[in-house]
Amino acid sequence: MTRRPIRSKPGVDNRLERRYRLKIHVDTTKCLGNGFCEAIAEDVFDLGDKTVVRVAVDPVPEARRTQMREAVQTCPVGALSIQD
Repeated sequence: MTRRPIRSKPGVDNRLERRYRLKIHVDTTKCLGNGFCEAIAEDVFDLGDKTVVRVAVDPVPEARRTQMREAVQTCPVGALSIQD
């Protein structure tokens, strides 16, 4: 049995959804566009031709927590964070 994505209604606190999803925050005042995060998870982070990375997948599945932690720790300027 495959799990379907859980969708919450606006304004509704859905604790179950938070267990399965991660929010990645990019501090645009710190990001220099080095692209280390994109190299680790190119389907999640998108630098494109810009100087600041954006999160292309939001929210990120909980199963990718280890990979997201690696991307956060690899950022040389500390522009990324995981918000639970």
